Amino acid sequence: MIGTVNPAHADPALADRIRSVLAGHDPAASDYLSLGARLDAVSAVHDEPGAVAWRSLHATWNRPWIIGMGADPAAVARCAAALVDSGGPPEGITVERRAFPRLPSSFRPVEHWEWDWWFTTTPPPRRPGEDRVVTLDSADGRIPAMLAESSPDAMTRPGDPRIRGWWAIEASSLGDPGRTDRGAADQIVAIAVVTSMRSGVPHLGSVATHPDWRGLGLSRDLCARLTRDLLAEGSPAVTLGMHAANRAARAVYDSLGYTVGYRWASGRVAAEMH
Repeated sequence: MIGTVNPAHADPALADRIRSVLAGHDPAASDYLSLGARLDAVSAVHDEPGAVAWRSLHATWNRPWIIGMGADPAAVARCAAALVDSGGPPEGITVERRAFPRLPSSFRPVEHWEWDWWFTTTPPPRRPGEDRVVTLDSADGRIPAMLAESSPDAMTRPGDPRIRGWWAIEASSLGDPGRTDRGAADQIVAIAVVTSMRSGVPHLGSVATHPDWRGLGLSRDLCARLTRDLLAEGSPAVTLGMHAANRAARAVYDSLGYTVGYRWASGRVAAEMH
């Protein structure tokens, strides 16, 4: 089993090397490296002109991971393969999306997910529904129930040490928008969490609307409010991740001024390889 990396033993020069390799070769990389990347636990780097891969810890799961970026998909795949050859496979891998099918089949995850990393530095227009947004106590028992019902694959859940807070919209604030069976008045109908990335930039996650309450713009109201509040606090940007196939979410973030900063593919490496 591959052990975890102790961030205290990470070499900061490796993070600088990652930045320098991509500078001028992959314009989209600079935003991710400054706003979203975890570079405090880099333990090995392999690079080619315009591509780089490194060993680190997954930002959410804190497990050994390989990340690869660059404008040349074939070079990104070669860099990741070189790290596997020299140090063995990690528990998972994340690479620029076009590079994923070029990874050697010997360690390419059979199952993977494609996702987009988004960011914004501009406050979105105010929405009338924002006044419905309320803060939740982290121990609120409605949170796990809401996620189980509305977003079972949400990556951020109660207990994550990176959580800054949970926000929601409750049914009682909506009156009766034509629903014949609304459930309890205090039912959570939209939810989002804010976490802190390693860079210190706030990150929106677990954004979900209850299936019975979709189509009312509730996630848009919630994300608009949080985005503007976080930027008003002095944050240089707000980031988020989204499954690439989620068209409804894409429309929400587009409307709020978010930009796709990087397109990724991620997967867990087969356990028998560890």
